[in-house]
Amino acid sequence: MRIEQLRFANLNSLVGEWFIDFTRPEYLNDGIFAITGPTGAGKSTLLDAICLALYGRTPRLGKLSRSENEILARQTGDCFAEVTFSTQAGRFRCYWGQHRSRRKADGELQQPRHELVNADTGVVLESKLRDVEVRVPEITGMDFDRFTRSMLLAQGGFAAFLKSSADERAPILEQITGTAIYSQISIHVHELRGRERKKLDDLEAGLQGMVSLTAQQEQQLREDIAHHEVQVQLGQQQADSGRKKLEWRKSLTACGNSLASICEQKELLQQRISTFAPQRQELERARLAAGLMAEFGQVRALRDRQLQLQNTISERLQQLPQQEVLYTELNTRLQRRQLELQAAREEWHALQPQLRQARELDQQIRERQQLWHALVEQQEAQVLALETGQKRQQQLRERQARHQQQLEQTRQLMNQKAVDEQLRERLAGIEQQALALHGQMQRIRQQRDELARLVVQRDQDETEWRQLRLLNDRDTTDLEQAKEQLVQLAEFQQRQLDGQTSLFWRNSLQQQLQHRAGLQRLSELLQQFQGAERGYDVARRRSVDLGQETKFGNERLELVQIRVQTLHMRMEALHMKQSLKQTLNSLDEYRHKLVDGEECPLCGALEHPFALGNVPVPTVTEQDIEEVRSLLASAVQDETTVRIDLGAMQREQQVVDESIATQLERIQELRERVTASIRECGVFASADDLELPGLLVSQIQALDLDLAAIEARIQIADEVEQKIQRQQVALEDVRERMGRNQGRYQQLTAKLEELHIQQDSHGVNLAKEEQLLESQQAAWDVLMQEFGIACDLAADEALVVLRQRQTQWSTLSERLLQLQQEIVLLDSEVRHLDEQLQGLVQVRGCRQVQIDEYALQLESLRAERKGLLDGQLVDDAELVVSQRLESVGAQVEADANLMRQKELEIGQLRAALAQLQQDLEGVVGQLSQAEVAWQASLSAAAFETESAFELAVRSADVVVSLQAAADHLGNDEIRLKHQWQEMTLRRDQLAAQALSDEAEEALEQDLYRYLGVVEGLQQQLGALRQQWRMNQDLVQQQQERLGRVVQQRALYERWDALHQLIGSADGKKYRNFAQGLTFDILIGHANQQLQKMTDRYLLVRNRTVALDLDVMDNWRAGEVRSTRNLSGGEGFLISLALALGLSQMASRQVRVDSLFLDEGFGTLDEDALEVALDTLSGLHSEGKLIGVISHVAALKDRIATRIEVVPGRGGRSRLSGPGCEAIVCK
Repeated sequence: MRIEQLRFANLNSLVGEWFIDFTRPEYLNDGIFAITGPTGAGKSTLLDAICLALYGRTPRLGKLSRSENEILARQTGDCFAEVTFSTQAGRFRCYWGQHRSRRKADGELQQPRHELVNADTGVVLESKLRDVEVRVPEITGMDFDRFTRSMLLAQGGFAAFLKSSADERAPILEQITGTAIYSQISIHVHELRGRERKKLDDLEAGLQGMVSLTAQQEQQLREDIAHHEVQVQLGQQQADSGRKKLEWRKSLTACGNSLASICEQKELLQQRISTFAPQRQELERARLAAGLMAEFGQVRALRDRQLQLQNTISERLQQLPQQEVLYTELNTRLQRRQLELQAAREEWHALQPQLRQARELDQQIRERQQLWHALVEQQEAQVLALETGQKRQQQLRERQARHQQQLEQTRQLMNQKAVDEQLRERLAGIEQQALALHGQMQRIRQQRDELARLVVQRDQDETEWRQLRLLNDRDTTDLEQAKEQLVQLAEFQQRQLDGQTSLFWRNSLQQQLQHRAGLQRLSELLQQFQGAERGYDVARRRSVDLGQETKFGNERLELVQIRVQTLHMRMEALHMKQSLKQTLNSLDEYRHKLVDGEECPLCGALEHPFALGNVPVPTVTEQDIEEVRSLLASAVQDETTVRIDLGAMQREQQVVDESIATQLERIQELRERVTASIRECGVFASADDLELPGLLVSQIQALDLDLAAIEARIQIADEVEQKIQRQQVALEDVRERMGRNQGRYQQLTAKLEELHIQQDSHGVNLAKEEQLLESQQAAWDVLMQEFGIACDLAADEALVVLRQRQTQWSTLSERLLQLQQEIVLLDSEVRHLDEQLQGLVQVRGCRQVQIDEYALQLESLRAERKGLLDGQLVDDAELVVSQRLESVGAQVEADANLMRQKELEIGQLRAALAQLQQDLEGVVGQLSQAEVAWQASLSAAAFETESAFELAVRSADVVVSLQAAADHLGNDEIRLKHQWQEMTLRRDQLAAQALSDEAEEALEQDLYRYLGVVEGLQQQLGALRQQWRMNQDLVQQQQERLGRVVQQRALYERWDALHQLIGSADGKKYRNFAQGLTFDILIGHANQQLQKMTDRYLLVRNRTVALDLDVMDNWRAGEVRSTRNLSGGEGFLISLALALGLSQMASRQVRVDSLFLDEGFGTLDEDALEVALDTLSGLHSEGKLIGVISHVAALKDRIATRIEVVPGRGGRSRLSGPGCEAIVCK
């Protein structure tokens, strides 16, 4: 994998958009380049940009998200990073970007965008965050961790590996090489081996507690069960016979009681019929009145119509004179309004010439006024410009004087600081000298810190050494106490189990639970059985009721059918009367032609009594026919409803009969299931026993008490077992802790001896470094005296002062030149401004003359306009006259419309009076005929007067209520008759059976005696069957448990063998083995790189500590010493070798063509720096491009190709170097 191009924007101090092309010849030819710049300038930001573009995270900040982005430059609204790279699969471009809301610096962070594109074709491969995170490792072959170990070695990452102890180095090696899985495997094996051992112990303990019956005991148990089954069957037969006799006796008694109750109900019914007689007579009178309601309605309607017409005629006669008076008043007002309209029109025509003249003068005034205002505004602007120019002239002259004064002051200040002019050439050298002095001080501080650290480390190790001795003594005491507590817990557990095993009590608990479940099922079946019997009784009673309702329905159907026939006959009679009336009306013309004494051509009669009038015409109307037709439709609807109800009753009867049959089958099935369950549970009762539910409840409660006791015993035993297991784990922990403390005690003893040696060596080196510092400090003091700086001022502070003085000198020089240029410009601007002011004064005088002339013209026009229309506006004067004209015209038109409307109303009122008088005469004739017919109908219906008819009328609700009461009495009479017949038949059938002569009490006593015997036998049989089932279950469990013990023992032996090889509680056994192999490979790769830099040193493993490193010094006859006392330069070379070795290990599956090192080279002398750079340059032969980040100034001379990070103002930096380009947004 090779990094080709990098583009980013607004990352940390690198504000703006930047582009770096690593394919330029400068990078390809040299193979190594440096990224230089001061501390904090932003060198590491370049490597952050590469990581950010590929993985959306950086080594320093981790993963960036919507909630946190510390790499975004301050006061910017967005940032991005884009890297173009190539692999064996092709060229790709990966982009990561994020912006704030509206891209404002104070906006809220938005969701990042991550995109992967084919760089050659431009095709987008992935555009979602999760998809890109998955696809990039697939293409590059490296996830983020492997990338930062093989291609981008972050600052301080590999140095920590060398400086850490053996215990601290193990997790670092796990993170770099991915060997953490071995610790997890070792711990998991240890845990699984413990769990499998516990399972084996539990199975074996359970197997020992299982004891089954012998063959002789099983045979005797089978014989006892068979004998008890025969005895229970005989007892059950006797109980069934007694139960039938008792049920027969109870049914016979119930029939007698029912017959007596029916007799009482019949007597009550006769009393209710006598009481209802007056209401029945009222119902008959109401029915007669209902038949006359239609005819009475016609008479009443005619009476109401006559009264209404008389009232209307009276009202209209009163309105007619009033309307005629209103008409006369409207005519007078119309004539007056027409005269006013003529006067308004004459005024309008006289005003028109004055309006035209006034408009012309108004137009001339507006034009002159606009011109005058424009001249005045121009004059005011001219005056304002003249005043502004004069003020500007005064300001320029004052500014010119100030600049001349500042110029003299700047010259005097530069003469006083003439010595600072030398800083332009000598400051860089002074900074190098100060840097060397600072480096020497830093090395001395490091030596002192290291010496102090060794002293502190020695004190800490001595304290830990003494504490380990105390811990060993305490652990020995804890071990003895744990053993004693384990023995006490085992004895307490045996006492709680009463000498039995835990499995014995668990089996006993399971048997009791099964027995309780059987009793619970029996209780539920018994409830279902009783519910089925209740359902059967309900269905049987409903069947009887449906039979009675069907009988009543048939009787009602006969009554409705008679009513329908009667109404049909009435309808036919009405039609005949109507036909007769039509015939009589059609013969009226012939009756007038008849002459007395001459024969009738139809019948031959000589006398003709109807020829002179008074023809008897039948009083039949359409309303009578419609009323009968409505009653007939209602009767037919009632007949249909009754037939539908009868059909529904028949269907319901069928459903009820089927339900009764089903309930009988259900009762028989449940009886058999209850009886079988009774036998299984060993309960001595029958399905019909009324005390059986209570017996079941008492047995279940007793079982619950036994179950609670057994569960409490098992719970206590389990808690003790858990305590024993915890105590065993604690005992094992104490033993392991004692082993670890013993090993640590030996390590500390050896480490204390080594610390004494290191402390002496660091003391000698510190004295040498302090002598070198004294010589460098003396040279520095001489240099500071030359520039007048106190010798007691620190080097860093002195550099700050010198830089400030150099900056001040540069500022003064620039200020002097700037002042000279500004003075020249001010002179030119003052001369130009004088010329402009003279021109403005001349223009102002000419314009004032024009303003005065326009003012005189305006005064003349305004005086002439004031004489027209009294100064009133033209539109206002015209509007007043036109509005008056329109108002008078509208009033004339409105009065004319009102007159025409009033004349029409008077004509309509007179026509309506004539029509109403005609209608009244017709209604009077009809009412006289209707009154005669109405009196005849009252007499025919046995009503003496109309008042008697009104008293007999009842509302429909009252009629329905009385009819319902009458129907209910009839239904009750029929129902009682049917019940008497049914009960009599049932009593005779039961008496014919004659099952027993004994009384009911004697039969109950016999049944309870039989049931008691059966119950005792069933309990004994249930106990024997339960003993048999428990023995069979126990035998089966023994076989299953034995097979499981064999399988578990084989499984445990396999895990125990694996535990002997790699298992341990802390995971050290397998982890140390795997890390040892990996550590040897790492040392081999590191030595290959170290030999390229120096042949003096060789890395070897420590023989006592597994993951510790030693250094073999070939220049001292192969002397082996610790890496702790290496100098800074030696430590960096070895760290670099380890880093390159780790990179080679992490990139074994992927070719790495680019390598970036972010590690300071400041601890190297010139020779070591040369060796390190030669080694890195040698990687160019392998096709690698090496990038080194450092602030060491010597790198500028050693590495030709450089990317410089130059800091600027406001904490912002810029890039310069081959292929670096700042992209400007257009």
